[in-house]
Amino acid sequence: MYDYSYNWLVLGSHYNNSIPFLNDTAYNIVTDVVLAITNKNGYDLYDVFNHCKYRGGALNVTELGTWHRESGLKVFLTQPLISRRANMHGMRLKISGVIQYRPKNMRLEDYMQDINTRSLDSMHKFVHAMILHTGDLFNFSVHASEIIYWDRHSVHGLIFEFLRSNYIDFASNPRIMVSERLDYATLIGAAWPIRPCFMLLSTSTNKIKLEIFLKPFTRQTWYVFAVFGLFSVFVMKMIMNREDIGKREKYSGAVVLSIGIVSQQGANFLPKRLPSRIALFQIIIHSWIMYNYYSASIVSARLSEPLDMMEDSVTVLADSNLKIAAEAVPYLNYFLYKLNWESDYFRKKRWDPLPESKRYLPIEEGIRQVGQGILAYHTDPNTAYPYVERMFDSNKICELTEIHLFKQSVMGMYASHNGQFIEIAKIGLTKMFNTGLRNRQIKHWSSRKPQCQPDTLSTRSITIYETAPALILLAFGMLVAGIICIVENIIYNHTMKSMEKSARKRSEAKGSFSSSNSRRNLLDINPNYTVYNKYLHADDYQIVKLLNDAGIGVSINQFASTIDISRFLHSIYWNLGIFLDLQCSIADKDVMELFYETSTHYMFDHLHQWLIVGENMSHTVNLLNDSTFSIITDIAIAIPRDDEYILYDVYNHCKSCGGLLNVTELGTWSRNDGLQITLRSNKFSRRWNYHRMKIKIAGLVTVKPKDQDLVEYLREKNDIRMDNWSKFGFAIMEHVRDQFNFTFEVIKLDHWSKNDSSFGPLIAGLHNDIYHMGYFPSILTIERLNYANVITQVWPARTCFMFLTVPSSKVDMNLIFRPFSRNVWYMILLLIIVIIFAMWIIFKLEKDAIYSDYGSTVLIIAAALSQQGLPFISNQSSSRVAFFHTMIFGLLVYNYYSAAIVSSRLNAPLDKMNDSLYSLVKSKMSLAAFKDIYFSVLLQSSAEDVQYFQKHWETIPQKKRFLSIEDGVEKMKNLRFAYHAVPDNVYPFIDRNFDKEMICQLTEVHLLRPCSLGLWSTQHSPFQEITKIGILKISTSGIRKREVSRWSYRKPYCNKDKYHVSSVTIHEAIPVILVLCFGIILSAVICFIENVVFRKLSTKQEQVKKSESRLKKRNQKNIVPRIKTTVKTKISVRVTNKKKFFSNK
Repeated sequence: MYDYSYNWLVLGSHYNNSIPFLNDTAYNIVTDVVLAITNKNGYDLYDVFNHCKYRGGALNVTELGTWHRESGLKVFLTQPLISRRANMHGMRLKISGVIQYRPKNMRLEDYMQDINTRSLDSMHKFVHAMILHTGDLFNFSVHASEIIYWDRHSVHGLIFEFLRSNYIDFASNPRIMVSERLDYATLIGAAWPIRPCFMLLSTSTNKIKLEIFLKPFTRQTWYVFAVFGLFSVFVMKMIMNREDIGKREKYSGAVVLSIGIVSQQGANFLPKRLPSRIALFQIIIHSWIMYNYYSASIVSARLSEPLDMMEDSVTVLADSNLKIAAEAVPYLNYFLYKLNWESDYFRKKRWDPLPESKRYLPIEEGIRQVGQGILAYHTDPNTAYPYVERMFDSNKICELTEIHLFKQSVMGMYASHNGQFIEIAKIGLTKMFNTGLRNRQIKHWSSRKPQCQPDTLSTRSITIYETAPALILLAFGMLVAGIICIVENIIYNHTMKSMEKSARKRSEAKGSFSSSNSRRNLLDINPNYTVYNKYLHADDYQIVKLLNDAGIGVSINQFASTIDISRFLHSIYWNLGIFLDLQCSIADKDVMELFYETSTHYMFDHLHQWLIVGENMSHTVNLLNDSTFSIITDIAIAIPRDDEYILYDVYNHCKSCGGLLNVTELGTWSRNDGLQITLRSNKFSRRWNYHRMKIKIAGLVTVKPKDQDLVEYLREKNDIRMDNWSKFGFAIMEHVRDQFNFTFEVIKLDHWSKNDSSFGPLIAGLHNDIYHMGYFPSILTIERLNYANVITQVWPARTCFMFLTVPSSKVDMNLIFRPFSRNVWYMILLLIIVIIFAMWIIFKLEKDAIYSDYGSTVLIIAAALSQQGLPFISNQSSSRVAFFHTMIFGLLVYNYYSAAIVSSRLNAPLDKMNDSLYSLVKSKMSLAAFKDIYFSVLLQSSAEDVQYFQKHWETIPQKKRFLSIEDGVEKMKNLRFAYHAVPDNVYPFIDRNFDKEMICQLTEVHLLRPCSLGLWSTQHSPFQEITKIGILKISTSGIRKREVSRWSYRKPYCNKDKYHVSSVTIHEAIPVILVLCFGIILSAVICFIENVVFRKLSTKQEQVKKSESRLKKRNQKNIVPRIKTTVKTKISVRVTNKKKFFSNK
């Protein structure tokens, strides 16, 4: 009962006796307890609170005001409750959460702030950073711990048990905000955006697209073409009649011939009459134009066809055939059991039947199976994206689909149940919302989504569902042809039987008969406040009361040589007003020691405002130590004169640079008139003039000619475009110089020590106070912040490896099969076999001796599918229906195959590499770099991809690592060579040496990803604030943007509207060549076998002929006597037995 809802007034008779009765166990920063102690005339009111007793907090008692019957209530503490109690004096708070990926050799504190593993436990690191920011606001420290055990079957988890028992103060796991959890913990507010999802690769739809073949033309166009088609059939019939072709037929022959022309199968006759030729010519032209428009429409539809992504619904995923698995995360069970009906449907259908051993996979294994297209893996995208970028190629990145259990939401930060730090956490979170710190931390701990480059997509294969209409049409035609064939055969058989009967009757009459065989036809288909634990001295009471009336918290300490100045006056976030009374009996030695120590700890900055009361001005000024004074120093010296005080404003721009102590009358104070200020202008406005003070600035300059002045070189803009970073920084510093009237001593740095690969000469020089500021924008790292201070970020920078996109050198045997998917090819092959068999039967039925063998039938069907013509016209309706559907089927297959190849060829030149160092190393390109002196610093990055690349870089011989820009750009033309440099330095050479097609093929893989580099100064630099102010004015006025444009070079323009279709490479043509070679070899083998068999048969035939000729000759020698003998015998027989001879004959 000590929260905002309760306001306590406790009456007591004696201060010392009343305090012990208070039970501050549940007190917190918002406790409103006022203790009223009686005095002679009324009550003394005291404000009582404790930040948290069980975390070591002490009871705070502060005089709040008084109440008297005559004067009423007077309140001294007029500040807001939170403002005057904001300092928690380093109290240690506990946070904990489930940490899954911390390396064993890394401390938890280091891991929670490790940017290199931002994708792992990112939400925990975000909450930890937010609590640290809140700790900075309220001056408390954080003790972090981790929960190792997690019950996968628990909905809320162990973390909420800890919060309910107040074992920890905050949870580092942001969790879903639901009412059920309010019994376990208290919600602070919404903090971390989350959208966990199932990741999978897009698969083709399994819906049959019946409209796909009609889509190339509108309905009106089809109606017009149908009318012209009927008219063409009528004209074709007239032509055939005039040419004495097919007069016995009605229109079936004309229909087949017209369809053959439309299907680009050719007209199988040549008219002799001029009108017939003109009409046929017009029909052919019309069909050719229609065919081309149809084909072009299919090509454009294939090119513009979007990726067939699965609908973002877990119900659709549940009905799919994909395997599912998930990353073992604490919040998954809540999504599955407590979310909505969709998640419940998914859980019951797919998750619950899944064995426990198959439900969870490590993140790397899960993403690997996603890349194989066999798994839908549930995880946090921030965790998965780095693995996707490393393991997926460009096509797979574009095919990546995300199915969300719920749409993007915000997870909340939770504190202990009815805890004592809820309000400060809410205030801290609100301030971070308003100042943008929350958004900055979200970006800091989130992983960027791998970018899909649409120009790298290749046209996918045509699936069985897309070709289903053509197959249905073919099957329908075969069914109709089969029915007609059966009807024809029945009629034919019935007719033949009737003819046989009549013929048999006629043969009986004539004494002869004839027989006939039937035929069969077969078909198949804030201010700082210090705790009061002691009583105030009587002399200090009025001072405390006076300052409290003004709303200022105060801490008074008697000055002594033993006082710990660094601790007493230390402040990081709160303004601290310091009052020093030199009218007291203080030795000059102690005062000088005080000023020396405060100068050593830089206590003359924005956070410290000094008021010094002295006896006389000269003596007081002599005691000051102005070695660390600057333009922001806030010291007022009050010197008594008669019955008033004269106030003087004291500062020094920079003593080490020759600056003088400036003393200006600030105003007066008297008891009667109060405070009168004469210097009313802004501090910076009245102190802006540095009177030509010389400041040392340094930067890295590498290619300055020896005979050229450094300042002249830094101002020069030429075509070489080198040292642009330094030239830009120097231009910015010159604008700041002009605002504050100081001068430069410009220093050039042109080397980088091998032993100083991390910081470089600039940061090292700033750390050693060799120069004051740097004009070379440098990378911001945590390690460098211990050596120098960042003024602000000014220069957008990036470095990359540049190379020309080259066609793949891999022989892809699937190239000729890619236009159709595997099941489509199987179906087409099956249908071709059925068509060949059906056509063979047709030829048999037609008794066509030329085409009745299988070889001729295969050639005719292959010619039809290859658009080479079908040189056969049947006289039967069933045969013509079969021919008609074969031609239509061949036309559709040909068009879609051609369209897929055309669209893939248009996309082929833009097959760019993904912007990943992993991909660059795997490409095995030759690498070189421009020898920038900071190149080694870029390789020292702790990012995983940079470390992976560094190992590869170290394998390159030292003499081959670095090239000049001219040589590097020249080598880039030779393909398979990547050159690293700052793009602004290389773009001018590319513009001069590359043609338009090469510019479009230019690809960049970043080593230093786009970021903003900062200007640096020495730690506690007296010039840091004015430089910040100057750069802020430059930025808001547009001068910085102008300077960025001036010292940057535009990227060479690629005209994407103009296609540069590359030639077909040998690697792409190899599959076609192999098919041709296979056919040639097979033909040669068959030819060889035929020749061997032919020669053997010829030899045998010759031998048989020779033996027959020899036998013939022998027989001829012996045949004459035999004939004579036989004649004699016959004559004798004829004479002797005449009847027998005639009968034998």
